[in-house]
Amino acid sequence: MSAAAAEQSDSRRRITVIYNPGAGRRNLRKFHRVMDRLRRAGCQLVLRETCHSGHAAELARQAIPDAPDVVVAAGGDGTLNEVLNGLYGSTIPLAFLPMGTVNVFAREIGLGRSVDRITDNILHGRRRQIVPGCCNGRYFLLMVSCGLDSHVVHRVNLKLKRLIGGAAYGIRFLQYMFSYPDLQMTVTADGRDYRTSSVIVSRGKLYGGSMVLVPHADLYTPSLQVVMLHKKGLRALLSYGWSFLNRRLWLRSDVTTVEARQVSISSEQDHPYQMDGDPAGRLPAEIRLAEQPVSCIIPEKTPT
Repeated sequence: MSAAAAEQSDSRRRITVIYNPGAGRRNLRKFHRVMDRLRRAGCQLVLRETCHSGHAAELARQAIPDAPDVVVAAGGDGTLNEVLNGLYGSTIPLAFLPMGTVNVFAREIGLGRSVDRITDNILHGRRRQIVPGCCNGRYFLLMVSCGLDSHVVHRVNLKLKRLIGGAAYGIRFLQYMFSYPDLQMTVTADGRDYRTSSVIVSRGKLYGGSMVLVPHADLYTPSLQVVMLHKKGLRALLSYGWSFLNRRLWLRSDVTTVEARQVSISSEQDHPYQMDGDPAGRLPAEIRLAEQPVSCIIPEKTPT
């Protein structure tokens, strides 16, 4: 370990962990193994368990006066989003212990799944400034979208999700795709209007796990990547899905991708939008870059 890394780890001893207990047995075993390693490293842990939607944000806000060396969000991307919103505006760094269904943020930063790597990142990872997006006053690290995915996210069976994980989304998708509404919306990106049937406003390059949405994007560049899928109907939907799986979505002529700093989404229809994989609200949506960055703990090196 370098001298700088050692100095950083020596100062990262007071750790507040906000965790989602509904992560499943396998993930909870991983959680306790990470906690054991942190204790053996001499860390003073304050564990805060979430009890309901929005509770992680409340717990993060309550942690600020205690000024811990780091706050760890232990759960899925939705838990991370709540902790981000609770900490935003403070200088306390944010680390992630992935225990969710997809864990897109962990993939974006190259965190991996191993207990040793996650523990090492909490103790010795470097701080990196990331500018979140902001949608209708709420901050996000990954994305906001409106389309079939947001309808599925709003209607997924949460009990089934806890039992079978990401497969619950697939089941809801199959149930919903044949009654998928004829979406029409207007997207305004930095003053230019587009008509489309689905839109994803992303801070990073990945979508839904390891699928590449915008290959040149990264979390550390302060911009919004606006991806619009223009065609409608079941055939188009299946075709888009195939292009996603083959990492060729951005090459299609019926997909428009633009970079922006301010985006609005509106529709005469009533449609939900999702944020970082969780239900977030209904249109209209006003999206922009946040005014200040957050300090995130990321690995020194990404896995090859």
